[in-house]
Amino acid sequence: MAFRRLRGVQFDEAFPLVRDVVLVEDRFGRAFGNALPRVNDNQFVLGKLIGSGGFGKVYRANMQSDASTVAVKFLRKAFWQNEAARLSFVREIGIASQIQHPGVIRYLGYGKSPHGGPYVICEWIDGCSLRDVVIPAGVL
Repeated sequence: MAFRRLRGVQFDEAFPLVRDVVLVEDRFGRAFGNALPRVNDNQFVLGKLIGSGGFGKVYRANMQSDASTVAVKFLRKAFWQNEAARLSFVREIGIASQIQHPGVIRYLGYGKSPHGGPYVICEWIDGCSLRDVVIPAGVL
């Protein structure tokens, strides 16, 4: 496998890789080890934008296979070529995908858009945002 190394993280031309965390694939896109599945962009249909921040955008989407609703988080285009930002995005996916708790959303897969931007697919939870719950309660 041909990879470049940066602070313990491997990068290839297609997608940044993390060894010994969760996201591991070779240069042909084949996952191995304890990896999340790679999900191609044609396996889901994007819906409404549901959230946006400085680092990324989150859309509601439906999986083509079973019409289940998921959330798809895309890294902002401004960060696609920024290795530190890509590393942070991959770390988030790698760490969060290992958490198994009923109060934490599950990461279901990852991929790369046709334009080159990485994304992660998460389970969809119906309800209100944490902000809607916390602010009225006077916690913040």
